Amino acid sequence: MPFKIFLALTLVLAFCAVAHSQRCMRLANNINGMNDYSLAGGKAKSVFFPLVRVGTQGSLTDLGTIRLYNYHLPILELTVTVTIPSSSDEKSVLVVDESHTLFHGCGDDTYNDCVTNVPENQYPAWSICKDFEFTLEKPGLYLEMKLEGKFLVISVKGELVGKIALPPIDCRNANATRHTVNRIAYQTHETNSHEKPYICN
Repeated sequence: MPFKIFLALTLVLAFCAVAHSQRCMRLANNINGMNDYSLAGGKAKSVFFPLVRVGTQGSLTDLGTIRLYNYHLPILELTVTVTIPSSSDEKSVLVVDESHTLFHGCGDDTYNDCVTNVPENQYPAWSICKDFEFTLEKPGLYLEMKLEGKFLVISVKGELVGKIALPPIDCRNANATRHTVNRIAYQTHETNSHEKPYICN
């Protein structure tokens, strides 16, 4: 059986196990529309990436870009990359690039690592979050998200990956109400063999 077919079947079986225990649905491609993804009222949701290590094969995988919206207004983008080592004794590494969109996201020229000293009044147009090491387990990676005050908080198994300042509705007024997150979409960057992500409640 060709390796790519074997990998695809492995990921499908892994996802089926998840679907029995959680309510998940495939993330919409940005070209085709958006999914409801309300984080208001303290709700926590996850983006699930089916990932497995096959044999001793390591890889650097571009998992695409997650776009977050307040209704139809794009405010934040998260580009997700995972490095899977060749040895099962080593940690995998997650890197999230965050981008505040120029208009509705109040994108500016500031920079931070999403973990250390993240100001509530800075909105990087592009910033690389600090590397996050984790143990890759079946069926894959859950990127957990919730809103805390003026921030979007991203974690894996309860451990902080990063927090990102939510932009004000009026970029000219720092005291304006902050945007919320209630819709989500996904865009792949290349022809990837990995299974596309899902959103889980």
